[in-house]
Amino acid sequence: MDLKQIINQVADIHNGFKNNLLSKIGKVSDAVIVESVRREKICTQCPLLKDLKCDTSKEIEVVADFEYYGKKFKKGDKVKGCGCNMNIKWMSTDAKCPKGAWQFPDIQIVLPQGFMNIGIANNKLIADTNDSANWKTFEASLPSNYNFIKSVNDNIVTIGTKLTDSQ
Repeated sequence: MDLKQIINQVADIHNGFKNNLLSKIGKVSDAVIVESVRREKICTQCPLLKDLKCDTSKEIEVVADFEYYGKKFKKGDKVKGCGCNMNIKWMSTDAKCPKGAWQFPDIQIVLPQGFMNIGIANNKLIADTNDSANWKTFEASLPSNYNFIKSVNDNIVTIGTKLTDSQ
């Protein structure tokens, strides 16, 4: 593992600790909570999960083609657990599962009534009321991979990822 990969892993761990602490005082975004719960549901079905850690002594097949901290995996490859404390990893917005189980699901965000003019900037979904007499802005934090709006249906915004060749 090179220095860049180690730095990325440390950044993911820091992000998970930060979000875990913020969640305890109600200061983490709904998108982070929703993604954390989704990941936990996936992991509780995985044989690698043992005592809230991803067991490094067990091996399992990769479920999707993806890159894990610089190493490319194909569906069906064998990998071992990462050894992470999952309560922290589930809360890290950019962390990845070593078997590829968390790969880029769409996120749906429900906008409050009256919000429009939707866009994404600086890892946030932003919408406003477009009413100069009663101007309001709505923001929802997004994981860094989520960079485009797939659809808007009434007040439900579906956000996805645009995978590049390097992802």
